[in-house]
Amino acid sequence: MGFILAFIQKNSKILLAVFLLILSLILTLNRNLYHASAVNSIVLDVRSSLDARITKTSTFFSLNEKNEELIKENRQLKQILFNKKKMSNASIKKLIDTAQYNQQYTLIPTEVIYNSINQQNNFITLNKGRKDGIYADMGIISSNGVIGIVTKSTDNYAAAISILHSKTRINARLKNKEYFGTLIWKAEDSRLLHLIDIPKFVPISVGDSIETDGKSSLFPEGIQIGKIAAYQLDKHSGNWDISVEIFQNMSKVSHVFVVKNLAKNELKLVEPKNTVENTQ
Repeated sequence: MGFILAFIQKNSKILLAVFLLILSLILTLNRNLYHASAVNSIVLDVRSSLDARITKTSTFFSLNEKNEELIKENRQLKQILFNKKKMSNASIKKLIDTAQYNQQYTLIPTEVIYNSINQQNNFITLNKGRKDGIYADMGIISSNGVIGIVTKSTDNYAAAISILHSKTRINARLKNKEYFGTLIWKAEDSRLLHLIDIPKFVPISVGDSIETDGKSSLFPEGIQIGKIAAYQLDKHSGNWDISVEIFQNMSKVSHVFVVKNLAKNELKLVEPKNTVENTQ
C-alpha cells in the first residue's frame, strides 16, 4: 500500500494530466456529435478488424480438426467397400452391404444448415433435397455414426428428426453379438441414448460397442453408434436398459451423408404387413 501511495505522490503531475485529458475527451464526445461519431466509427472499424482476424485465426486452427475428420471419413468408407463380398466399380459414394442382407446403398453428401439439441424433439435441416435424390424415410449418418432420419424434402432442402427425438426408433445391436434391440432417446442428455429390448441373460459390459444391425431399410449394417456407458434392469420389461454414449457430438454436426437404399421398394413388397395381406 505504501508503494502505491509513494508512486502516486511521485507521479502526481503526470497522473493529473492524464486524468484531465481523459475527462476533456469524455466531455468533448458527449457535447460534440461529430467527434463522437468519428470515434465510434474508428472503434467499430477496429473491432470489426479484430473480429475478422479472430474468426480467421479460429478457422485456421480448426482446419486440422476438419482434415482429420475428412481423412477418418474417407478411411472408413474405403474400409467398408474393401471388406464387402460384393464390389462396385462406381464411385466411393456407393456402399454395398453383405450378400446376407442383399442391400445396396448410395450415400448422398450434404451439409447441416440447422440443428437443435436442447429440446425434447430435435430437428435437422439439410441443404439438399429432391433434386439430389433425398426423400422421406432415408437415414442420415456421419463419420462418427447415426445422425437422424429424413421426414420430408423440397427440391433444395430436407427436414429430418434427429436421433435426439422422442419418436426416433433405430434398430441397433451389440457389436460382435447376435442380440439387437431398439435405440431411443429419453430427453435426458444429448450425449446419451438408450438401447432397450436386450434380454437380461445377455452378458454386457461398460465400454461395449453399439452399431446398426442392418435389418432395416434405413441404415447399412455395422454403422457405429456409441458405447455402453451404464446399464440396469428395466422394472417393467425385465430386459436391459442400456445407456449408450454416442460417438457423434450432436452439437458439432456439419457434413453428413443421406443413405439411399436402392432395394427399399422391393423390400417393402415382402414386409410382414404386405405378406399377410397377400395371403388372405
